Amino acid sequence: MDEGVLREVLLEELSRINRILLIPDSDSLNSASVRLECLYGHILRIHEQNVSSNIVNEEVVDTIRKLLSIVNSISEDDGFTCDSTWQLPDVIDGHRGRPKYDLPRDQLQYLIENGFTTSRICSMLCISLSTLRRRMSEYGIRVRDTYSDISDTALKDLVMEAHLSFPNAGYRFVRGWLHQRGLRIQESRIRQLMREVDPIGTNRFFRSIHRREYSVSGPQALWHLDGNHKLIRWRFVIHGAIDGFSRVVVFMNCSANNYAQTVLTLFVKAVSQFGLPARIRCDQGVENYDAAMFMLTHPLRASSINPVIVGKSVHNQRIERLWRDLFQGLLNPLNENDLFCLHYVYMNVINHHLEEWVNAWNDHRMTSCHNMSPMQMWIHGYFRLRGTSCTLAQEMFNEPVEHNYGIDWFGPLPTEVEENETNAITIPLISCPLSVASYQDLLQSFPNDHSSIMQDNSYGIDTYINVRNFVSRATI
Repeated sequence: MDEGVLREVLLEELSRINRILLIPDSDSLNSASVRLECLYGHILRIHEQNVSSNIVNEEVVDTIRKLLSIVNSISEDDGFTCDSTWQLPDVIDGHRGRPKYDLPRDQLQYLIENGFTTSRICSMLCISLSTLRRRMSEYGIRVRDTYSDISDTALKDLVMEAHLSFPNAGYRFVRGWLHQRGLRIQESRIRQLMREVDPIGTNRFFRSIHRREYSVSGPQALWHLDGNHKLIRWRFVIHGAIDGFSRVVVFMNCSANNYAQTVLTLFVKAVSQFGLPARIRCDQGVENYDAAMFMLTHPLRASSINPVIVGKSVHNQRIERLWRDLFQGLLNPLNENDLFCLHYVYMNVINHHLEEWVNAWNDHRMTSCHNMSPMQMWIHGYFRLRGTSCTLAQEMFNEPVEHNYGIDWFGPLPTEVEENETNAITIPLISCPLSVASYQDLLQSFPNDHSSIMQDNSYGIDTYINVRNFVSRATI
């Protein structure tokens, strides 16, 4: 790299870190620490490769190392900031002095297991750090005990597996992917291994884009629904929905049709899992009709103001942003038997991959959201609303909303093809060319569950070829 360019990049990153450190909270310290550690790694490698550099010399390397050490060694202030009007109730035990807060072990354990930092827990519960530490000591809870005991070699293999499955994922996404597998790993270990596994991708800090903050009232205030038709050539369509406040993906599924009933089934299942949203935003596609009618006729929403906001897909950036993270592409679309084989082999594979992606996404931390994951944002949002004079229903359901409510003006736009698509997208149904007996033989010979297909080490291609040959012989 040219030394002039290197100097500009170095100064720009240090200036950005300086601006972050001007914000006096633990989230900013964590963000600055991550950036400094990344910068230190780059500078150290440049120095080792070019000792005679006028920009990156021993003094610069040592200065950044000391700055990183200082930021990491800053202890948390014993004071706290309360972001809720609600407070823990007192325990009246008849003893003199200040009554103890009623902080159940299960509640504290729940917050720690969901990855909340001690400072964040203090602000959510409106208690001081010393109070929290005393209660953790009483319960025998230690944060370090929640980390998994796994060797660097085994962890590196898992990080490589995550990178192969999601090549564009950063260390935060990989951390969420590991957490969903029951592994809680220190971020420093994941960052180090990511630099070894994906040295080019870890440079993403230097090309990050800063966007205007998106905001709605709280969890369940607005869900964004949309469909992705990039695989429509192969008669696959992906339907998804995301909570606008927390960014929790409430459903995502690959189907062989674009029916309104399919979207409604996914929507109702999400409602049973997460609860009924105050409003939904969707485009004018007919596949969203049943979900919209469900909201408009539901007894808890029929009297609400604008329970359904309809607009162009261009105004649904919250869900559009998700499609940029789904890097899938799969063959002769004119042959019905080929399409049947394709769906037989890959439908479950795609849905398994989507399920893994959703789980990892909901558990990955975001720098733009105070270093919290979507699920943490969801939980924190409900804690923040506890004890307020306005209930969640009063705040969200009865407030007037404009047509542009919930639009992320700086979000990614859909492709031109998607925007020009008609409101009714019809996908021809794929029929099974086999008899019932032949189909049962196919299931026994070539099971189409995800684990069986991916065991052939060819991403299902060998299985597809075998299934295609089987169908060809059976339909002669």
